[in-house]
Amino acid sequence: MPKFVPPMPLVIFRQLKSPGFYPLGGAQGLYLRIRGASESYILRYQDTSGKRRSMSLGLRRSMSLSEARAKATEIRARLSEGINPTPTRATRRHAKTQQSSLKTGPTSKTFSEVMDLWLKYREENNYWVNDRKEPYATSNLLARHVLPRLGGIGINAITVEDIRDVLVPIWTTKTITAKKALRNIRAILNWARAMNYSSSAEDLCSLQGPLGVLMEGARKNAVRKENFAALPYDRIPSFIQALYHLEGTSRWMMMFAILTASRMKAVRLATWGEIDVEKRIWEIPPKHDKIKDPKRDRIIYLSQQAIAVLEKVRPNLPKANDLIFKTDRGGSFSDAATTALIRRMHEKQKALDGTGWIDPDKSKREGKTCIVTAHGTARSGFRTWAKDDRLGNNRRYDQEAAELCLLHSKASDDYHGAYDRARLSTERQRLMEDWGKFCFSLVTDKS
Repeated sequence: MPKFVPPMPLVIFRQLKSPGFYPLGGAQGLYLRIRGASESYILRYQDTSGKRRSMSLGLRRSMSLSEARAKATEIRARLSEGINPTPTRATRRHAKTQQSSLKTGPTSKTFSEVMDLWLKYREENNYWVNDRKEPYATSNLLARHVLPRLGGIGINAITVEDIRDVLVPIWTTKTITAKKALRNIRAILNWARAMNYSSSAEDLCSLQGPLGVLMEGARKNAVRKENFAALPYDRIPSFIQALYHLEGTSRWMMMFAILTASRMKAVRLATWGEIDVEKRIWEIPPKHDKIKDPKRDRIIYLSQQAIAVLEKVRPNLPKANDLIFKTDRGGSFSDAATTALIRRMHEKQKALDGTGWIDPDKSKREGKTCIVTAHGTARSGFRTWAKDDRLGNNRRYDQEAAELCLLHSKASDDYHGAYDRARLSTERQRLMEDWGKFCFSLVTDKS
């Protein structure tokens, strides 16, 4: 009779970090094996022929202790009924052949084939007309993380488990990438239904359904999203001064993003038709905004300094649909252009002061050099300045107005959002004007 092992308490289980083979109890023969970076549940048992065997039940990071015990108990129940959980090599080969035949049947297109048609359909219908980099980024993401597991499966034969197998390996370490992959899988499956390539009406990608249950462990252990590296607000005037004396249009684009505390996509794709110089406002269209709510206020108030930057790049007779910030070839800049600009500036500054343009807090937290980003500097820099108590800005400015300057609204607040329609225009104008003066406080050459 096997020795009874009492269930290991969860508080002790969570403390297991050192390499070893730990009996977990709660199910006969269940262990946790820690070997280097690998941590997996192992079940030891005798098969129906009396041979001792071990099998892996899954990774610790993607399966809770209670799930592992339930799975081990289920396998033990099948053993008691004479069902072998580890079929022979010949049996596995036969099952694999049958599964392959089922999943790639002659009447079903594979996921890879449907994906190619979906990408072509989106391009033909100008889905990505405002972002020429997105088709490549989407194709690359699907090729790297989705096709290796789903590509050869028939579109009608895809299961929740298949989608789980795509997401679990990357959910805990690349959560944003995993969510993008899930979003694209759902879009492809929905399109397949609309085009009659798929007969399934079930939403396999809903995290509120079976997929969410299978993903519980991975979602719980996902790495917390880090903020974008940002320059401390008190160094922004020096950063603007360094930008001002560079060459090229990308410096003005970066400067405009900081002066308006805006997301880079909206700045990169901004056209002259969105700007009202007389009223000193910039109205961002929904297609360039992160949130597409048609009722959303997308007006950015422009400081005198922001207008001065626009004058630096303004042609004689701009057309409404002309880009404000254009490359030498006349197209829009990519995010890589601002990243390259900042890295060049960092290397140059590092040669002068030994530090460069870095986020000191994030660098200390992660133990490595974190060069600032356009997004973090433009938005976090403004928000921190507007609330800083050393300058007295926490009392000087209305903090709700500061949030509105970042296009953060109460639209999602069921109580306040439905009734509070105040736009705080005067306060937002004052905020942006003072921010512009602060950013340009070290710029002396305004010619």
